[in-house]
Amino acid sequence: MEEKGKYHLQKVLGSGSFGYVFLAVNKQTNEISAIKRIQKIGNQLSREYEILLELKNTKHCVQLRDCFFTKNESKRLVQNLVFEYVNNDLERLIEKTKSQKKKLDAIQVKDIGYQLFKGLEEMHGRSIMHRDLKPENVLLSSEGVVKICDFGSSKFIDKSQKNTPYIVSRYYRAPELYFCSTDYDGAIDVWAAGCILAELVTLAPFFKGNSDDEQPFAIFKLWGGLNDSQKKLYASMVPNLKTSIQKMPSFPRNYSAIHELFAGLEGADLLVDLLEKVFDFTPEDRYTAKQVLAHPFFAGQATRYRAFMKKVGC
Repeated sequence: MEEKGKYHLQKVLGSGSFGYVFLAVNKQTNEISAIKRIQKIGNQLSREYEILLELKNTKHCVQLRDCFFTKNESKRLVQNLVFEYVNNDLERLIEKTKSQKKKLDAIQVKDIGYQLFKGLEEMHGRSIMHRDLKPENVLLSSEGVVKICDFGSSKFIDKSQKNTPYIVSRYYRAPELYFCSTDYDGAIDVWAAGCILAELVTLAPFFKGNSDDEQPFAIFKLWGGLNDSQKKLYASMVPNLKTSIQKMPSFPRNYSAIHELFAGLEGADLLVDLLEKVFDFTPEDRYTAKQVLAHPFFAGQATRYRAFMKKVGC
């Protein structure tokens, strides 16, 4: 691989519409990093960079180590974001556990879930919404520390501005996004994190529609549909969908399917109770990350968490 100043790029770790992520080694210190290379128009720093600076010294958001600019073969400016390297993520953990025909136990689910919502608490406390939470964007170190990554879609929360509803991967999108709400906030991250928490148990997406159009109905068929007040709320959010929303059929919650999905998990009833708060169709009533952390499902977890973080030196 090529050399870029003080970094030796070893291999490609991933790619997307943004560009590439490389595994890199600092030639002076031999420190391993991940470098995200982003095509830039102009020489201004990206919003992602500004958000990462705001998240500096958080425990559960990936940390930025460096930033530099280069030019590609077409002489276009490229921004290189240098991150701490974490060698695992929740998508890999889920796939590995499933391939071994195993399950994560309640302790593992709580340890990971608690840290995930601690990361949300850190972000939302700084008025940042992630907008693309999914298992592959939640890193897991060899010591078991959870780090939220990929802030390329993230944005500072500003209720005076409109936001695009076309964000977040399908299985993790909050219902208000499917109804084209443009004034959402960090509640969409709480919904996505709830989907991830459930997936740690089921080892498959909790709400799995075959297309974007079918996804809301995958939610409703399992979790139940909108009640009359929620239909009124969503109709007011998006007036041009008012008639369609008001004509939506009623969907009862499929309690038997839900309890079957969590069968065998210690504390399953408490988890279902927590998810009822997380999967509230009214965004303003949805639990915050702080409220999730205080739920009985995570009883005793704060003490366990402090001991663990002290042990790993965080």
